[in-house]
Amino acid sequence: MKKAIMVRMVLVLGIMVIGCVSTYYHAQDVRNEIGQTITEIKIRDTGSNNWGDVKWDRTKNTEISVLIDSGSSETPKAMKNQDILVKDSNGWYYMIRNIQLTYTTYKRSVFLAPEINTTTKILTTSTPIIFTNKDRLPMLFVVNQT
Repeated sequence: MKKAIMVRMVLVLGIMVIGCVSTYYHAQDVRNEIGQTITEIKIRDTGSNNWGDVKWDRTKNTEISVLIDSGSSETPKAMKNQDILVKDSNGWYYMIRNIQLTYTTYKRSVFLAPEINTTTKILTTSTPIIFTNKDRLPMLFVVNQT
């Protein structure tokens, strides 16, 4: 009986040590001070024409973490300066151009043993990019009078 308990303990400890997989997530924090709900966020390399959608938690509206990179590296991939475009619930667009991103780095450890929970630690914290009404892009309204 004691031998069976010892074997189980050794197996559980082995799984805890060997069965841990760590992944890293790098996100840019964005603060919404425009007074409206953000409905869309896009990002691109400065000078590029290709806007890419990014993943973010849509339930949070004032402090948003935009996922930039994920993988097995603790260091995020090298990136050029970025342009960030957001759209609010009224359809207005706001843009901040040519900004150097900082990163909040999360380490997520997943244990293969089912009795151990997944843990997430914040390794570094980014400086938030703050969107205000001064970042709103001008709109042109066309009225068809024919």
